[in-house]
Amino acid sequence: MQKINLNIVSLLITFVSLFSYANENKDIKEVIHSNTLNEDRTITVILPEPYNEDKETTYPVIYLLDGDQKLDFPAEVVKRLSTLNMIPNLIIVAIDNTNRRRDFVPSTDENNNGPHKFISFMEKELIPFIDNKYRTKNYKILAGHSLAGLLTLYTFQHKPELFQAHFAFSPSLGSDNDITKEKVINFLNKNKQHHNYLYVNLGREGLIAGDEGLFAMRKNFIDLSNVLSNSQVNALRFKTELLEDEHHFTTYLIGFHRALMDLYKNWFVPMEVSKEGVAAIKKRYQKLSSQLGYEVTPHEGWVFVSGLINDRMFNDKKQAYDIHKYNVQLHPTNIRALSTMASMYEEFNEVEPAIDLLNKAIALENKDSENYQRLNRKIEDLKAKL
Repeated sequence: MQKINLNIVSLLITFVSLFSYANENKDIKEVIHSNTLNEDRTITVILPEPYNEDKETTYPVIYLLDGDQKLDFPAEVVKRLSTLNMIPNLIIVAIDNTNRRRDFVPSTDENNNGPHKFISFMEKELIPFIDNKYRTKNYKILAGHSLAGLLTLYTFQHKPELFQAHFAFSPSLGSDNDITKEKVINFLNKNKQHHNYLYVNLGREGLIAGDEGLFAMRKNFIDLSNVLSNSQVNALRFKTELLEDEHHFTTYLIGFHRALMDLYKNWFVPMEVSKEGVAAIKKRYQKLSSQLGYEVTPHEGWVFVSGLINDRMFNDKKQAYDIHKYNVQLHPTNIRALSTMASMYEEFNEVEPAIDLLNKAIALENKDSENYQRLNRKIEDLKAKL
């Protein structure tokens, strides 16, 4: 038992070191003139750390409403979770406000419906601007709190294909005479298929009698939650949470983390999957790819840790061998994947394949690095065994 505990500690230390970086990319301010809104709109773009290192990779994008007020915390959550590879690296686009009520609160007057214009601005001006300037993947998340949460829900049904995921924190349901709630419920009842993700939460709003607006918000949230729970919409993943320990102004803090973790809950490789080997890892990421609508392959670090778990904790050398070999197939230019599999080849007395992988690894390494010298010595040691 003591040995296993020490191995767990060792793996945890290894895990933390695998996914550590400091995001030095600075916030990018952009000003876009909107013909739709007849005004300039300011946005802030935050790029993930690897963006400037890997010129080929594309990234999902989070469009964050109330960006001038609520950027700091979501940006930190994304940075921390992506550093641990619990979620993918994401581009954040934070949209500053000019007139919240005009842009976020629906109206029955179709000729003077601010949200329609704002959604059109996102669809026809903002998103094309971001897609043309940055390396984006066709996976977009819209996130908003309070009135911005209301707009997020309204967008879910008004332009259902525009965003592939929607996070609505304490949406101000009821402040629009129930327009949004009724439209979302009608959309859910009419559609049998919608490949999307929806997260909605609410805090203590409406618990104490006296504020009819907050009471209406709570009632509408419960109504919507019940419809979602009983809906038969295929491919729609959703999560609703009633967080009665949270206030209206804190639901987005806890909700942003929970929504990301639920949306990407299959992104990492848990120990029980690692133990089952390559087939189980592949199955997990096939499921994730189906959920997100684009191909996702395991991060090199997760496969590496899976091999270590089988090697050090369960002493299953063959399983570890297969997993590390799979890692090389996925990441043929990763020095750690190559050198680790070379070690496995050596353990199984397969000297020539080990030398071949080490030669590939050393060709990728910096000649002035300590690891280059270590790899070179290892190659010479193995050649002596031939």
